[in-house]
Amino acid sequence: MFKVYGGKREFDSSELLREKWKELVREEQRNTNIRFDLENDDTVGGIRWKKFFADTRGYGNDKDTYDVQLCTAGGDWESPTYYFRIQVKDGYPTGEMFVFIRSKIQGNGLLTKSDNGYVPMSADDYNKDGRDKKECWNAVIKFLEKRSKSAE
Repeated sequence: MFKVYGGKREFDSSELLREKWKELVREEQRNTNIRFDLENDDTVGGIRWKKFFADTRGYGNDKDTYDVQLCTAGGDWESPTYYFRIQVKDGYPTGEMFVFIRSKIQGNGLLTKSDNGYVPMSADDYNKDGRDKKECWNAVIKFLEKRSKSAE
């Protein structure tokens, strides 16, 4: 016989969520032609949120709210690459999850051109002071502002 839990019990879906984020990172890597290893995939700080004006539904006073988390990933031989996990919390479509990777054009100086797109510089050439979190946050803010204004 099965035993009954005392109190409320939920299924653990953390592994499903981790796999979903990896799938979304791989999709964004294909879309941006930026390749990096997900071996050392870690979060950098907690989840932040931000609201953006979005006149997407014709009312003129709509706001989109996003939960955003800065992450870093990369293999032992490559410099870490920053990327963002993002979820729409209020707006359209609520609950949507996606990833933003700052491109070379958007100022990601840790990327170098290769035969297969852009890749992180080697760990030997990496200078920790060269990673600028503030610039990463500025790039994701610009991306989300543009996304909120152009969403239909």
